[in-house]
Amino acid sequence: MMKKTISLLLLLIIILTPVFASCAEKNAGTDENSSEKPISSDETTKPSEYVSPGVKYDGADFTTWGHSSSWSIISHICESFEETESSDPIETGIFRRNAKVENELEVKIKFLQLPEMSAYNKIASTIMAGDYIANMISCTGNALYEIMKSPEALLNLKNIENLNMDASWWNERSIEEFTFYNQTYAMTGHFNLGFITAVEAIFFNKMLISDLNLENPYELADKNEWTLDKMFEMAQNANKDLNNDGKFDENDRYGIGHSDGIHNLYFACGGRLTKRDNAGDITLVAADESNIDIFNKVRDYVIQPQNCLNKMGAQIFTQDKILFYPWALIIGNTFRNMETDYGIIPMPKQNEAQQDYISVCGRTGTTYTSVPTTLPVKYYDMTGDVMNALGYYAQQLVTPEVIDRTIYYKIGRGDEDAIRMINIIYSNTTFDICSFFGWGNVFDAFTETMTNTNSWQRVIDTKAKGFNSSLKKTLSKLEV
Repeated sequence: MMKKTISLLLLLIIILTPVFASCAEKNAGTDENSSEKPISSDETTKPSEYVSPGVKYDGADFTTWGHSSSWSIISHICESFEETESSDPIETGIFRRNAKVENELEVKIKFLQLPEMSAYNKIASTIMAGDYIANMISCTGNALYEIMKSPEALLNLKNIENLNMDASWWNERSIEEFTFYNQTYAMTGHFNLGFITAVEAIFFNKMLISDLNLENPYELADKNEWTLDKMFEMAQNANKDLNNDGKFDENDRYGIGHSDGIHNLYFACGGRLTKRDNAGDITLVAADESNIDIFNKVRDYVIQPQNCLNKMGAQIFTQDKILFYPWALIIGNTFRNMETDYGIIPMPKQNEAQQDYISVCGRTGTTYTSVPTTLPVKYYDMTGDVMNALGYYAQQLVTPEVIDRTIYYKIGRGDEDAIRMINIIYSNTTFDICSFFGWGNVFDAFTETMTNTNSWQRVIDTKAKGFNSSLKKTLSKLEV
C-alpha cells in the first residue's frame, strides 16, 4: 500500500514539475526490472504544502468562466463544473472536488460558459468592457491566444498574494513561460484536464513493427536511441503504394501520419521560436542555425508525399496503414477499439546528445488558467484561496481518475511499457510563449514554409520586424 501511495505522489509531481529524464526513470518506475505497479486512483495522501486557510466566505459566489467541453479533455466533460455525481468517475471527481472547496471555504462555485470558437475574439473585449464577470478563466490555448491579443485583459496572478503558484498542482514550466518581468498571466496544472490529456506523444502500430521486422520502439526509447533520424529510418520502411496507382493518398500506407504536427516535432527536438536572457528580455531565435537545422530536417522529410499523410489520419491509423502517429494523448480514445495493438512512446529527440525527451503542450488542446483584470480587489483573497483549494483537490480527486482510468487503462490499454513511457512523456513538458501571443505571426511560419520555395530563414527574417514591434506593443500594454 505504501509503495503504491508513493508511486502516485511521484507521478503527480512529475506531471507538473520539470524533471530530468534520469530522475523520471527512477521515480516513475521506468527501470525495466522495476516491480512498481501503475498508480491507483484511490491511493493518495495529502501533501503538506496545502493547508486550509481557515476562513469562511459566507456563501459568496466564485465563478469560473470556461468551456462546457473540449475535444482535448474528454469530449463530454467540463473541467470546471459538474452539477452532480454520476456513473463517470471523472465527472464524480470534479463534483467532489468542487463540493470539498465549497464546504471548506463556504463558497458557491458557479460556471459561466465561454463563447464558441468563432467568437473567441470577443472574450477580451467583454472583459475590457469593465464588468466583473468571473473570478477565474479556464480555457483552451486557442481561446487564450485570442485573449492575449489584448493582454491587459488578464490580471497579473502575482497580485493575488495568497495564490500559491509554487504548489505542485501548477506546472512550473507554464508559469515560467507566461511570466514577463515578474508578472504572470496564465498557467496550467491539475485543474486543467486539457493539460493532462493534450500532451503530445507518438502512437505506433505494433503489428507493422513486427511485420516489417523493425526495432522495438520501447527498447529504443529506454536506450536513449529514439531519435528523429531513427524515426524517419523506420518510417521509410512502411511507405507503400498499396494499390499501385502511382500516387500516395489515404488508400496507401505511410510511415508517419499527419504532417500538420510539424511544429510539435520541431519543439520536441529542442527547437525554439524565442528565448529569454537573464534579464528576462525576449528575443526571436527561430532563425538561429540550430533551429534552422531542426526545422529543415523535419520539413524535408514530411514534405515528401510518400513519407507522410498530409491530413488528419486517425481513422487510417486504425486501419493499419500508418506506422507512427504523432498527436495528443487524448487521440488514443479513437484507437481504443482497434483490433491491432498499438504502443505509445515520447516524441523523438533530435539526437542522442539531447538530454531529455521533450513533450509539447500545444496551443490547440491544452487548457490554461488565468484571472480577468476586472476582478475587484476585494475578491483577491477569496480567489486565491479557492484556486489553491481547487488545484489541490483536483490533484487528489480528479487527476488520479484521469491518469489511472483514461490515460493508463483506456488509452494505454494497461500495457506496462506504455505506462512507463507515459510517465516519461509527462516528466518534461515544454511551452513556447510566441505561440500564444502571436507576435509577428511567427508561428504561421510552420505552414508558410511547407513548400520547397519558402525557406524557414527567409520567412522568419521577413517576420522579425513585426515580431519586435508586436512584442513591444504587448509589453507596453502590460506596463513592463
